[in-house]
Amino acid sequence: MATLSGLSALYLVIPIFVYMGIGEDFYIYSSSQSLVNYISVLCFFALNIFILFLLKIAAKPPKFILFVKMSASTVIIYVNYVLMLLILVVGIKLRASGAGRPELLESISNPIVPGFGFILLLSCISCVLNKRKIYLIIFIILSLLVDAAYNGKIFTFLSLVVLMFYLDFHGIKFSLNKILFIVLFGFLFMITTFFMRAMTADGGGDEGVVTLYSLFYEFSGVNASIGWASDYRSLGFPSVLWNFDIVLADFYTKYVGYGLALSFPAYFLGNFGSYWGVSVFIYLSILALISIISVRFIGYWFIFVVMYNFQHLMRHGPDVFIIRLIFQMFAFFVLEVFVRSIIFVRPTILVK
Repeated sequence: MATLSGLSALYLVIPIFVYMGIGEDFYIYSSSQSLVNYISVLCFFALNIFILFLLKIAAKPPKFILFVKMSASTVIIYVNYVLMLLILVVGIKLRASGAGRPELLESISNPIVPGFGFILLLSCISCVLNKRKIYLIIFIILSLLVDAAYNGKIFTFLSLVVLMFYLDFHGIKFSLNKILFIVLFGFLFMITTFFMRAMTADGGGDEGVVTLYSLFYEFSGVNASIGWASDYRSLGFPSVLWNFDIVLADFYTKYVGYGLALSFPAYFLGNFGSYWGVSVFIYLSILALISIISVRFIGYWFIFVVMYNFQHLMRHGPDVFIIRLIFQMFAFFVLEVFVRSIIFVRPTILVK
């Protein structure tokens, strides 16, 4: 709960204070930004209600318990290591050739092999289930190296999620040292993001403003898309339910100079205007239904799948998030039904 709530606050609430600090005239903002900050706050509370609902239903025993076989999980882990190493090598080559951050992000967004995202998900779950800490440690190290190579942060965030689930799944008590380690790991994630942004930031202008912007760029840049979405809608442009981030970026790029990631509220405000609240309610209701169905089959692990994809909800669009969620749940179902004898232990039906 704390992880998802904290992450949603970083994308939806904290940027409002940054906006007040760096000023409304800062180039990433539209003239409508101050008018839509309340929408960001309301969406924060709506998401946290959904998160509480998710934790409540996931706490109940699932209809089936799914366990990955240790022999299969080891193979999955090593396959993922190889793919991450390939991604790392490609990133190093791109950096050596002078590629900028847009080229790096475009490269890492294109998987080396089809289905890598699902392999990565299974590998994360396998690292959690396996008692051998070495698999988790190697995954964390590779994640940090990949993000350093690509000026990214998704793998670092994912490794933090895996670490937290590992401690919880194995009943490892949260001693002061472990809590400090997790906190320091979180700060490392933030500091890494800051330095990656600072290296590419324009040094001109008020250094204090640039420093504040660089520190929170990841979140303020996303949040700024809400104002542009308001302008997009007010000018009468059409609704685009799929890949709206690209359409919106085309709209404001001439003012900002580059694209911004798509905030959760921006999607609904840009597509549904004054009906954004109703559309958010319908969307979260659909997510709740998917959650109820999914939890019956994989229980506890559905929270992991949500956390695995949560940054897509915060910065890539609700459309991307829900499609990935449905695809991954369907993939789990297919594995459970057709190849459970290879990868999964036969599900156990719970009897009260």
